[in-house]
Amino acid sequence: MHQTTATGGNLRASQPAHRYKLQGGIMPMTKHSKRNSLQIVSWNIHGTMDRNMGSKSLNKEFTEHLLNSDIFCLQETKGKFCIPDYKCFNKNRSNSKSGGVCIGVHRSLEKLVSVVNVDSDDIIAIRIKGVMQGSSENLLIVNTYDSPPNSSYKKRKGNDETLDELLEFLTSIDDRNEILIAGDFNARTSVFNHECLPMDENWKNDRFVAKLSRYQKTDIRISEDGTLNARGKKLLDTIACANLTILNGNTLGDINGRYTCHLYNGSSVVDYIITSERIKSRIHHLIVGELSNFSDHCPLNLKLDCSIPTNKLVVAGTYQNAPKRFKWNPSSDPSCFISGQAAEEIQEGIRNICNLSCRTNEDVYHCNEMLVKLYHRLAENTLTSCKQQIKNRRNKSGNLQQPWFTDDLLNEKRRLNKYTRWLSKYPEDSKLRNKLFQLKKEYKKNIRRKKEEFIEYINKDIEEGNNISWSRFNDLKRHKEHHQRL
Repeated sequence: MHQTTATGGNLRASQPAHRYKLQGGIMPMTKHSKRNSLQIVSWNIHGTMDRNMGSKSLNKEFTEHLLNSDIFCLQETKGKFCIPDYKCFNKNRSNSKSGGVCIGVHRSLEKLVSVVNVDSDDIIAIRIKGVMQGSSENLLIVNTYDSPPNSSYKKRKGNDETLDELLEFLTSIDDRNEILIAGDFNARTSVFNHECLPMDENWKNDRFVAKLSRYQKTDIRISEDGTLNARGKKLLDTIACANLTILNGNTLGDINGRYTCHLYNGSSVVDYIITSERIKSRIHHLIVGELSNFSDHCPLNLKLDCSIPTNKLVVAGTYQNAPKRFKWNPSSDPSCFISGQAAEEIQEGIRNICNLSCRTNEDVYHCNEMLVKLYHRLAENTLTSCKQQIKNRRNKSGNLQQPWFTDDLLNEKRRLNKYTRWLSKYPEDSKLRNKLFQLKKEYKKNIRRKKEEFIEYINKDIEEGNNISWSRFNDLKRHKEHHQRL
């Protein structure tokens, strides 16, 4: 049985407040902000864990693709995924480590969202209440991942029923829900599409009847991928039965139908945003993002014009600075701390505390707060404060700098990023493609070699007695466990 779980935890004081980009600057989210749009990202991330760099959710370069969105739909997560400030709904395959889908919703929208049950390991759906402008209708967001037909999972399962399960789910949805489907379907549809037809009584009565091959060859969109395969035909039949349409190559921001997937043997369009007619008229733009080293798929960025009730928005929370830490030196004269209590402001604080009457819980909390502030003020007057300790080195991008990640690897990574951007711009260049995947192979090989050399160096250092300490043993244990887990 599949299981849907919600992860993410509560907001913490160390987490940055979510910010929304507005005209004229950036304004933090408040309960009085008026929201007229939703930013949605769909992306096949090819696993939450990177074999060489660890968890992607801890990488700032990766999370930057998601933090500007209100909702993100991730495919092929291969495990649970969560990041701060978002409530993440995960669904993973019951008997396989492959696949996995996740929908992340920003905490400001949490009260508007509910999970919709779907009888499939590869489909997850949420409902957002009353966000369509001028109506009380709900928005249904469906996230789908359909493995390639020749994958080991499909061969072991013995069928290719994901699109059938999707159609069965869509036909069970009532008309008060507007549908938006995002996902990686591994389907190539060339330039074909299905134009939404007016809803009449005959259509509504026949919604449960499979109307195959309903799409018209005259319903042309633009696409850089001119291939139509069997999975693509089935996807076109599925959206025709549900009266939906493909936005790729048919929407402002992606009028050329850019490639969404770049592999060593070629590029293709297999990631789609599919909507009903009413949502299509409210799409502000759809942009295919740049290719990155985190995945061989490009993220799809969608902006949807809608109306979000401001009275239901949740304030991200208030933040305060962490208190100072003070250093008590046992060798110093303790009389300075005692004499500091004779100061007039300290004496006044003591008298105020003595005059308090504590009869309720609130009175006790108030008294405790006053006492803490009094001791804090006394420590500021008599003791020296500790300097902030920086335990982890960080690079310019804000990511934790691993001790084995040398300048040579950094230069290789920059070169790899440059070739990745070039391939995203010139996907038809076979020499550029071969060069990119050759560099990627060498980069991964060098990372593994640097890790092994670092662990060997720590082992040798401890065995020779040059640097024996508990921190050294902990470093060795942590890196060995991390290496074995990956």
